[in-house]
Parts: sequence; structure tokens; C-alpha cells
Amino acid sequence: MFSLAHPFGASSDVSFTLLLVYTGFYAATISFLTAQFFYRYLAIVHPQMVPVFFGGWKLILWILYACYFGLQWALGVTFFARLDEVSTDYMEDEILQYYGKRVEEIAMCAVVAFDENHELRWFNLMCVLNMTLIMMVQYGFIITFGWRMSLKIREAVSMLSTSMIRLHTQFFKVLVLQAC
Repeated sequence: MFSLAHPFGASSDVSFTLLLVYTGFYAATISFLTAQFFYRYLAIVHPQMVPVFFGGWKLILWILYACYFGLQWALGVTFFARLDEVSTDYMEDEILQYYGKRVEEIAMCAVVAFDENHELRWFNLMCVLNMTLIMMVQYGFIITFGWRMSLKIREAVSMLSTSMIRLHTQFFKVLVLQAC
């Protein structure tokens, strides 16, 4: 991942920090979607539990939940994907050829799986593992709550009015589309 831009004439270090913030917001956004799926699940299946999990000050916990995963993602990129000699050597010809820039001039991080001796670069693999685990947790919850909501909506069809069925179905479809 890299950025050729230097917003406001910022240095490569500042641009790299902004890149990390961007990656953190990505993970936080997916985590917020997980919270939305959980909220909709509770609203449909256990409406009495909504205030228990989302009432008052507990909303702050959901913000912290999303921020935690955003921070974990950004720190994972910082520690495990920062450029070193091997990744710089690997990327420099491509960046120069396609973008006309030297690697040192741009904000960049890279995951290079193997070094020149074909040895596995474990710390880069840790970056991939960190991202994969975060996404597995988030999408696992999203799929579980979405599936359970779908089953409950099908069960409840006989008890709801046509307009309520359409409304709940529309909410469900919007949540699924947001997660994609």
C-alpha cells in the first residue's frame, strides 16, 4: 500500500501516518458494521435486550470496540509491514518504472512474503495474519447475525403486516449491501 500524494506538502512520514489512519478507519468501519448487524439482530430477535447492549453510555463501548480493531489493524501495518531493505529492494524497480518515483520519496508499506533466499518473512506474515483474524472475527459475526436475522424474519412474516415485512426486509438488505 502506498500514497504518491503529500497532502499540504507534508513529508513522507506524515503521509505514512495518514496512510495508517486510513487503514485503521477501514477496520473500524467494518467493526461498526458488525455492531449494526448485532443491533438489528437484537431489534428483531430480542428487542428487550437492545437497551441492555445499546442503551445510554453503552454506545461508547461500541465506539471503543470499533476503535480497538482500527488501532489493532493500523499497529499491525506499522510493526509488520513497514519498509525494510528487502521490501524496498523488491518494490523499487516497479515504483520507479510505473510511477517515476523512488521508494524513499513516497509513503509506503509492503508485505513481501519471501526474501531473496526464498526464506519466509515471518513478521510480514504476521501482518497478513493480523488482518485476516480481524476480518474473520468481524465478518463471522456479520454472517452469523445476518443469517439468524434472515431466519427470524422468515418466521415472523406470518405475524407482521405487509409494510413491516417490507421494512425489515429492506433493513436486512441494506445491512447486507453495506457489508459487501
